Amino acid sequence: MPWTCSIISTAFPRLHLAMPLLEWLLRQGDFEKANEVLGDLLGSSHVHGDGYDVVAIFSYTYLKYWFEQGKEDKAMHCYSRLQLRKLTKATVVNALLALLLKYGKKTEAWSLFDQVLHSKEMDNVNHYTLNIVVNEFFKIGRFDLAIQIFHKVKALKLKFPHVVTCYRNIITRLNKQGILFEAEHLFQEMCSDELVSPDVSTYTSMIDAYLKAGRNEDALRLSNKMVDAFLGQLARLACL
Repeated sequence: MPWTCSIISTAFPRLHLAMPLLEWLLRQGDFEKANEVLGDLLGSSHVHGDGYDVVAIFSYTYLKYWFEQGKEDKAMHCYSRLQLRKLTKATVVNALLALLLKYGKKTEAWSLFDQVLHSKEMDNVNHYTLNIVVNEFFKIGRFDLAIQIFHKVKALKLKFPHVVTCYRNIITRLNKQGILFEAEHLFQEMCSDELVSPDVSTYTSMIDAYLKAGRNEDALRLSNKMVDAFLGQLARLACL
């Protein structure tokens, strides 16, 4: 998960140097020093008001380390001590969710996802969260569940303009699997939403899918629609 540390550092700038240091100490087996650094950082996070999410990020660091060492029991013991209901940032949820799925802890991953999805906190789920879950369902061939969860998250917590990213992800994946009728339905749904417009990648995915299916007229129609849509956008920008 190369994106995890960079995204976490963006969400919590003060952790930019702290996390690599903690990871290095753990890899060296210097748990005493790692725990000492952790104590200092947690005290600092309390002062700065970062709250429980920082606690969870450092727990994630230990969790990741134990998984990498093949110490599954220790990893899950670390995870079991987390108070998931206190998580308020999607960045933290996404890191935990991706890690659990990577190491086959699907029961815990789905439980975490269900808990944050139905919590009152609105910032603990974002487009990355949805794409992580959708992609996992595609991996196991449950395209129906991917579509169901897409609509559920979109209705409950997804914010504009990130909806476009999620539409693009699921439409592209459906087309790669040859499930054109579902991709077409979602594309039409996307076009009918006044707040959402397909981007070039989504148009291209649909056009390619039509061509592979031998529906050349539909491909040409959609190509023309894409050109008209983006020329219209350029015209509106020119008037500003």
